[in-house]
Amino acid sequence: MSAPKALWWRQSIWELGLNLRNGEQLLLVVVIPVAVFIAATTTSLLPSLASSPARALGTVLTISVLASAFTSVAISTAFERRSGALLYMSTTPLGRLDVVSAKVIATLMTVVISCVAVLVAALALEPGEITKSAGSFLLTLAMVILGTTVCASWALFLASTVRAEAVLALANALFVVFLLFGGVLVPLDQLPSVWADVAGFFFPGALAEVLVSSVETGGVSLRPVIVVALWAAAGITLSVRAFRWR
Repeated sequence: MSAPKALWWRQSIWELGLNLRNGEQLLLVVVIPVAVFIAATTTSLLPSLASSPARALGTVLTISVLASAFTSVAISTAFERRSGALLYMSTTPLGRLDVVSAKVIATLMTVVISCVAVLVAALALEPGEITKSAGSFLLTLAMVILGTTVCASWALFLASTVRAEAVLALANALFVVFLLFGGVLVPLDQLPSVWADVAGFFFPGALAEVLVSSVETGGVSLRPVIVVALWAAAGITLSVRAFRWR
């Protein structure tokens, strides 16, 4: 039986508070994305993004989603399971689906805060370029929500199946791999053709493609959206089934 909506909502707000009180989480969800945007638009460290502030914004929004919804959620949930915090939740009316969905909603709110911080930085540094080339706000928001869902679901699956110490190492390592080799910092069309074909079927590259396109042009290709949606469906199914209290 599902928990009362008021209890589920309080759980979501509590999860959000945990995210915002953790210094490491704030580093991942605010400081790193803003720093990457500043580096991309004011230095030559990221030449693939320097020529287009709109492309840089779409890329950094992708980084915000990956950091907030994948790395942060995987690590925090794994250590909650190890410490017994999740086991304590099992004594409440909250079921597995309630806990999973509350974490996803709290993560989405965290992602929104992260994206707003990036957007403020973008408007402060490149107001003319950003407003001139900004695409569809609603489409970008929809893609952020879809991206948050896929990242959070796979993060919860990882946190439920691997020991906390291993999750800490894996989540951080995967984050770096996603950025450098997954079609995020280096666009898919600039990767070697064989590797680009492979990376395009994984959610980081597909998510980067749709977010950059939605910011730059206000439209997206159907293929990467389908890729992200399929990964989201698989992640939700696996995370709900694999979710463990301890």
